[in-house]
Amino acid sequence: KAPHFLRLQNVEVNVGQNASFLCTAGGKWSQHDKLWLQQWNGKDTALMVTRVVNHRRFSATVSIGDTSQRSTSRHRCVIRSDGGSGVSNYADLIVK
Repeated sequence: KAPHFLRLQNVEVNVGQNASFLCTAGGKWSQHDKLWLQQWNGKDTALMVTRVVNHRRFSATVSIGDTSQRSTSRHRCVIRSDGGSGVSNYADLIVK
């Protein structure tokens, strides 16, 4: 019953631009579910916008603002729900 994520895609931006990751998952979403974006080093970023796509799929978007060369890192989507926990693959944030 735990939601499962579709493949998270790499994001590439220029220095100073905002980057956005789209976390899409199969399963039912509840207001009580906790969603976040996690960096390779364990630092968490809360997801900003969650929307229900249909009765079996939902998505969430997180923006990372004002990127720099130091912003380059790996990220994954994480969810904790009543049905269990789920994580996506890691995707790269590439800043050029």
